[in-house]
Amino acid sequence: MEKSVDCGWSWVVLIGVYGTCFLTFGFIQCIGIFFIEWEEGFGVSAQTVGWSSSIAIAGFGVAGKQIDIV
Repeated sequence: MEKSVDCGWSWVVLIGVYGTCFLTFGFIQCIGIFFIEWEEGFGVSAQTVGWSSSIAIAGFGVAGKQIDIV
């Protein structure tokens, strides 16, 4: 019987990628939970907090396009 090419590491990679995507997408989708806390904690306006979340989402989109090219 021939041993498989990946030697079982494909499952480790799959779980790692799934966990990374889960945490990344989860943070972006739940950023509104932290909105008021950041506003009060840092003493900034809602506009400033909104910019920080928008930049995070835009960076995620731009990074995706760059990775797609590779």
